[in-house]
Amino acid sequence: MTRFAPLPPPRATREARAIETWARRFRGLGVSPATAHKLARHRLEVAVGGVAFATGVLGAVVATRRSQDAPRAAEPPGRTSSVHMRPRPVAVAWLGPVSAAQVSGAELAGVPVVHRTCTGDGSLSCSQLADSWLDGDGRRLPGCRRALGLPAGPLVLAAFSAGGHIVKRLLADPRDRAEVAAVVLADATYTTEWTDRANALAAPIGSLVDYAVEAAGGDRLFVATASSAPNKQHPTGAQTLAAVARELGSRVRAEEGALAGLPAPERSWGGGGVHLLDYGARYSHAGHATELAPKVWAALVRPWFEGVS
Repeated sequence: MTRFAPLPPPRATREARAIETWARRFRGLGVSPATAHKLARHRLEVAVGGVAFATGVLGAVVATRRSQDAPRAAEPPGRTSSVHMRPRPVAVAWLGPVSAAQVSGAELAGVPVVHRTCTGDGSLSCSQLADSWLDGDGRRLPGCRRALGLPAGPLVLAAFSAGGHIVKRLLADPRDRAEVAAVVLADATYTTEWTDRANALAAPIGSLVDYAVEAAGGDRLFVATASSAPNKQHPTGAQTLAAVARELGSRVRAEEGALAGLPAPERSWGGGGVHLLDYGARYSHAGHATELAPKVWAALVRPWFEGVS
């Protein structure tokens, strides 16, 4: 009879080895073994999700992932879980001429929301407000955090109308973009620049394109709705959104198609964590905040952070 050598003990997976390495480091700092193991697991997930979120994220992740430590029911054979939890934002900043009552429901459970109201032609205007946060290092987000009382950690930037002028400035520096977990714009893609006015081609907003390229990888979220409401002699939000989509498509894969769970837009582009939704005249400019934004948050934003299938 042929005799077979006993099977060697199973080798630890790369993930298990990494967790044990980090757990030893935390235990060396005096942390209990159980807590060290939890911290190690979350430290690994933060690293896999992207180095950009490592700073200030660990404590928030530990708090929000405790429920996941309970044993889960086994998946059916041949099937794996499609639920993925992302680092929890520390705050949502709503910017522009919109109040909490007007965007009721456009929020994340348990995450504080800060509103900073401004308009396109006020004193200070939204643009001037964002520029007042510019520091000598070329960044605006640190000044924004101080002015709005936002804690350290990943942020969600949400804006309506002229509030988009703040967001596009906050995204201008890659160091600031790295601290933003999601951008959600409610008819807030506006510019005064044309690429070809005769053919109604708006100029793309470079910082929005840069963030969208990064979000297309799937680690961050970028959602923008737009309308065809007139904007004086300037491009409409929909025209600017189309310009962003054109430029994005030249750099990463961006497909046009429908999106389930939301009212049908006239056109949409997406890929990874990017959703660009042109609603044309189907919603008024104000309706993008009061009617559409809560639906967008329910269908896209909350599932993104609370577990997506």
